[in-house]
Order: sequence, then structure tokens, then C-alpha cells
Amino acid sequence: MMLAAPHREKVPVAVRSLACLFPARSVSNSEPPYTQIPDVPHDWWQFWGVQRRGMFDAAAGETHDRLAVRACREALRIAELEAADIDLVLANTSNLVVSTSTGPRFFPRLAPVIREELRARSAVAMDVEQECLSFLIHLQNAVNLIRMGRCKRVLVCSVEHITDLLDYTDKSATIFGDAAAAAVVTADSDGASLLGSSYVSRPEHYDLATLRWRNPRYKPKNELVPDDFHTYFDLREDAADGMRKFVPVFVPEMVKQALERARLRADDVDYFVFHQPSPILIRGWANALGVARNRYCTTLETRGSLVSASMPITLHHAIEQGHVGPGKTIVIAGASTGWGFGAQVWRWGETRINALG
Repeated sequence: MMLAAPHREKVPVAVRSLACLFPARSVSNSEPPYTQIPDVPHDWWQFWGVQRRGMFDAAAGETHDRLAVRACREALRIAELEAADIDLVLANTSNLVVSTSTGPRFFPRLAPVIREELRARSAVAMDVEQECLSFLIHLQNAVNLIRMGRCKRVLVCSVEHITDLLDYTDKSATIFGDAAAAAVVTADSDGASLLGSSYVSRPEHYDLATLRWRNPRYKPKNELVPDDFHTYFDLREDAADGMRKFVPVFVPEMVKQALERARLRADDVDYFVFHQPSPILIRGWANALGVARNRYCTTLETRGSLVSASMPITLHHAIEQGHVGPGKTIVIAGASTGWGFGAQVWRWGETRINALG
């Protein structure tokens, strides 16, 4: 990953368009499969804060790769660009298998699929996976390469079909939702720019939340057959307590470092766009930075935690509500399993967004 920003700060870079797509189906906590999950304590809902979420329906053609291509087409359309104008495609998804016209495959990953489906033949295709931070890393790499003069227009895409990776006998399945987001990052803008950024990795907490290859918990060992094995999201029993100890600390630290590099203070920021893991964690980040409730928003109540699609969709919401726009100073920040933490400070420009269904 290309994270060290070159010292060409005067090169204008903007997010020219942002397109987000959601599943047709939205499922509440009072509907299956969530009503069938045993032993969900009351404070679980309070900590995670999800009331409903979108779920892709593969039988209806909602696969993560198809939604990714659709989101990219929409981002290009509202940016008034053609696929042939794109120099680089950056993409990610937590799903290990990508569907293609010749059947499912493990690799090449998603970016080459997007490139071929769009016929963006002049573009380099690259997958960069950093779980929940992936979209932020895409923006950083896009800015760096534009400032280095390597490209002018970058298409980035984060899509998650995380509900396909959940064990619905476990309460951790209640946290997540599905979505796709794509953006076009360009060198031509009206004064927009990435002013500062900061990142850190803390792998000592790696095993709190992982994706594991295992058998479903409800299957007795003496009944196992090879088809019972699948990839499942796995949240350790003490994950919530563990996350309370370190996640509230490192996100504000990254924000403060990014602001220092931008020669700004938290009071200079018009709006904060946070990753959406839990309302309690988001509130902790805001409190540590002295940020009032009217300077950030939450989207996970009705969307679920969307992994890498979380930050672009929260950004889309903030733009739609008029909180983020030309001339505004904003911070985009969050955490990812693994664990990674990052923050960016932007002077924002004009970003065209699609209408959400």
C-alpha cells in the first residue's frame, strides 16, 4: 500500500462523484433470521445499536460483484466520465469468492472484474484489502498517485456482502448489513485537497474479530461432512469489552495527528465522518475530540455496520444532508479489524452523489 503522502500538497485532488447502492430487502431485528438467534442479551442491542439492515438476495441477482459494477457505472455517470477516462481501478470486498461469467473464482479479485465489465481497458486494476479502512486507503492511494503524476482519474469501489459470511446461530450476526459504494477521484477540482492523514496498525488485538474457515457451531462433530465448512465472521466473546479498551483511544489519536499535519485543530473542522461500528464507540471518539453531536452523524441504526462501505455511505449521507460540501473542512476516520486505525483531513470540493433508493 502506498500510504506515505508525497510533498506535492498544492496539487488539487477531489472526490468528483460518490454513488452508493443498497439491497432491495431491509430486515429488522424482529424478523428472521434474527429472531431465531438464541441468547442475545438486551445490552447487546444497546452497544451495537443496529435496528435493521439491508441483505443482498443472490437469488434475485444481488451479488457483491454485480452491485460493485453497478455502483461504479453510477459513479462514472454522475461524474460525466466514461470508463475509458479511468487510469486506475482500486477495489475491495471481504468476500473470498468473486463471481464471473465463467463461474466463481478466488482470484484475480474484484478490481479486474470491474475493469473488464466496464471495459476500462486503459486502467490498471488493483485490489487493496484493509477491511473497514479499505475505502480510506483507496482515497489515500488515489491522492498519492495523482500527486505523483502517475494518473489523473481513479475509480474506487468498496462492496460488502457480509451477510453471506455470518453464522446465524451466533449473536454477532446481528451487527452487519450489505452495501456497495464507488467514487471517482480526480486531479481537477475547485480547491479541494487532502490536507493531512495518519495511520497505525495494532495487530496485538488481531483475534478479537476475524473471518475463519470452520464448521457451523450448531453441527455436532460426528455429523460433519466437507460441505459443512464455510468462511464465517467470528467475534470473540469478550470482543465488545476488548474494543471498549483500545478502539476509543486510537481513532482520536489518528485524528489529532492528521489535524496536526494539516496545521488545524478539531475546532477548525466543520464535520466528522466516522466509521460506523457501534454508537457507543462513535460517541467515545467524538467525546475524546470535543466534537458536539451536530458535527457528526450515525447511519448504522438502519443500515447496519457495513465494513468498508460504512465510511463512504456515511459520507454520502453527510453530503446529502448538506453537512459536507464545497469549502468545508472535514475529517474521515475509523478503525478496522486487524487492527488498523486511520484519519484524513480534507478541504472538500463539489461531489456529485446519486439518489438513494
